Amino acid sequence: MVDLIEEIDADIKEEKRALLISRLVRIFIIVAISIIIAVASYVWRKNDNLKLQEKLGDLYNKAIISMENNKDSEAVDYFNQVINSSHHQYAALAYFMKASIQFKLNQFEEGQKTLLNIVNTKDFDIAFRDLAKATYLGNKLEKNEEVSTEIHNSLNDLSKENKPWYLLALQLKAMYNIKGKNYDSAKASLNEIMSSKNASKFTYDIASSTLASIPKTK
Repeated sequence: MVDLIEEIDADIKEEKRALLISRLVRIFIIVAISIIIAVASYVWRKNDNLKLQEKLGDLYNKAIISMENNKDSEAVDYFNQVINSSHHQYAALAYFMKASIQFKLNQFEEGQKTLLNIVNTKDFDIAFRDLAKATYLGNKLEKNEEVSTEIHNSLNDLSKENKPWYLLALQLKAMYNIKGKNYDSAKASLNEIMSSKNASKFTYDIASSTLASIPKTK
């Protein structure tokens, strides 16, 4: 009887841990999308090529209208035109939007490949490439894929303090470690976030709540 109770208790804790990871991954992806929108606005303001801005802006506008009308294939066609333009940062943003449509349509593999196109395009700004890689890894976590040596190496690279999204990467690294029951490593990543002067209140609060939940999943 005691063994049965312990087994049920372990199952409950496992479900709580899975739910925690799922919620945190969704938060991570929402934050990533918010950052993409902010960067898109920055690139738009800083672009001094008016003719190109008007052309790409028109294509973006048509793509967004198509998305609002649930014409996803048409939207992807417009984004592909932007991707094929000579403006690398606009192309990177179009890749992100294209990936979001593919995920919406449950085209997971295609969306992941689109993110990898950003990662592997050397002409794109490192901020775009690292954000694409982090989003790619977040999606793999949500799909419960096995944590490979390659994933660990990527997370270690993204979570270096000189990297543009290192706080997001530390959060993601902690989630992977929680999934693998490497609680001490997860705590170390979360404590690093909380002690960072660059952590926003939102980032700090997410790390704090995640840290507080870890003992409950043991």
